[in-house]
Amino acid sequence: MESVRDRKKALRRSVAQILKALPDEYRVSASANIQDQVLASEEYRRAERIFLYIAMPTEPGTGRIIERALSDGKEVFVPKCVSKTEMIAVRIRSTDDLKPGAYGILEPQDCSETIEANEPDLIIVPCVSASKDGKRLGHGAGYYDRFLKGNADKTLCLCFEKALASDIPMDGNDVFMHRVIFDETKWFFFDLGSTLIDETKADLHRIREMTAGTDVTANAYCEKRLELIGRGLPGDQTAITFFGLTKTPWHSEDETPYPDAAPTLNELKRRGFKLGVIANQNPGTKRRLADWDLLQFFDVIAASAELGVAKPDPAVFRWALAQANCSAQNAFMVGDRLDNDIAPANRLGMHTVRLLRGLGAYHKPQSADEAPEYTIQTLSELFHLL
Repeated sequence: MESVRDRKKALRRSVAQILKALPDEYRVSASANIQDQVLASEEYRRAERIFLYIAMPTEPGTGRIIERALSDGKEVFVPKCVSKTEMIAVRIRSTDDLKPGAYGILEPQDCSETIEANEPDLIIVPCVSASKDGKRLGHGAGYYDRFLKGNADKTLCLCFEKALASDIPMDGNDVFMHRVIFDETKWFFFDLGSTLIDETKADLHRIREMTAGTDVTANAYCEKRLELIGRGLPGDQTAITFFGLTKTPWHSEDETPYPDAAPTLNELKRRGFKLGVIANQNPGTKRRLADWDLLQFFDVIAASAELGVAKPDPAVFRWALAQANCSAQNAFMVGDRLDNDIAPANRLGMHTVRLLRGLGAYHKPQSADEAPEYTIQTLSELFHLL
């Protein structure tokens, strides 16, 4: 039977390959997410003395926590290895107190002010991997396990979500963590029409069919529609009524992806985000996404025809979030419509991004719910929000 030591070595090798492959953008985004959780925690709020590690490239960063703690007037202590088995907690008053030490890791040079392991109110611990129930896999030298004996109830272990393990082999020397904090995967949900998919040709096709055989020109219809939109009215519905036209079927076959759709989705996936669709669509959404070679990017698809409920009904959004196992606070809704995309997402607490494309760009917010958190003109601008 494989020993605990051998199982630990195997897990370290496996996780090392995962960490080595992580894109730099993911590391930055995930570290920011983890540090934000620490800074918002009750443990941080209560602590007057904080001991925390200085991160190696493979570990979640702690720089923001250090800067914030110093700014908040807390006493900050960091590790200094003084032998092959022992480290001490040394106070720093500025990040300028840190210089490259062993293995190029920053460490304090002046060790005149130290505290014992039982004195910090909060101890923030690194890991190679961890499990959500508090098991921790370190680098194998045992520094933290020795330091933490009797102080586990003060610990927060920081771990990249992609380095989490369902279980960690433990022995009698290992210390359980009070809590493991990891980056919660963020989701981007997209509308389709006038967001990822260009509907210009399909829109003109329908307008020509509706106005054919009447004294209404396509140009006259389009001008009236824009005028009505500017007055805060539903453009197509009101224009059709104004001219006494009959609404004709929508031609989905005329739709095509915008040139920036696939590159943006691909880059978001590469950076570790999960993607979904929340859209009012005719039947066959998955088939059309597959035909456009976009289906591969999405983990959740909430399409009105298949769900039997349409935006702005919040049920569509709740269903998508439930399928994603994602809180509204960790989700972005990207769309062109203030009424269908922005308002219902705002009410649920999602982050909202308005894309100024198509007719939606001419709409003006009619209420506070319709005010987006962010406004962009191209999909590539999403990366400025991360």
